[in-house]
Amino acid sequence: MHKVKGMKQIVQWLNSSKYTEPLSSGCKLCAEGAKLVLLVTGKCSTHCFYCPLSEKKYGKDVVYADEWKLDDENDVDKLLKEARYIEAEGAGLTRGDPLLVWERTKQYISLLKEHFGEDFHIHLYTSGLEEGEHIPDLVAAGLDELRFHPPPRFWNNIEHSPVKKPVHIALKEDVDVAVEIPSIPGMETEMFSLVRWADEQRIR
Repeated sequence: MHKVKGMKQIVQWLNSSKYTEPLSSGCKLCAEGAKLVLLVTGKCSTHCFYCPLSEKKYGKDVVYADEWKLDDENDVDKLLKEARYIEAEGAGLTRGDPLLVWERTKQYISLLKEHFGEDFHIHLYTSGLEEGEHIPDLVAAGLDELRFHPPPRFWNNIEHSPVKKPVHIALKEDVDVAVEIPSIPGMETEMFSLVRWADEQRIR
């Protein structure tokens, strides 16, 4: 661990990675392999060129618990079985964009908390472009952490983007708020701009 003048402490971590405090509980559990990956839907409006979803998931309204496809959104037995099989300590609700199907997302949050307890950590990824007004409903259901993944076209001017409003809605709630983006060569200026903005908002 070391500190550069004017900067936060930089911590050496796994596989030569680094981070600055505070590191979210969700990140720590993911690094330990302790989280269930719950793809709530493959639908998304952002169409990022680096999207890692496979053809069987991308753009389709399907639900997967890790790589186990649910028969439909109400096939919660498979979801709960997978969480038990892997001895999950939490879940990451991922994309597409879970806010596109916020009622389904809320149902899964409530279900997981009911079966595994309040300490079962749940984080959610969203572009921040969809249904931000329902963020309080998800927090009330038990959401612990919200990670915004704004499209690259907004990184350099996030203050005047549609992402700003849902971020500010989330910051008023009892939920950890983070921004998570990929590192894209040639977009260093845009990435630094977004990081500075997030730091000003006291976002992780």
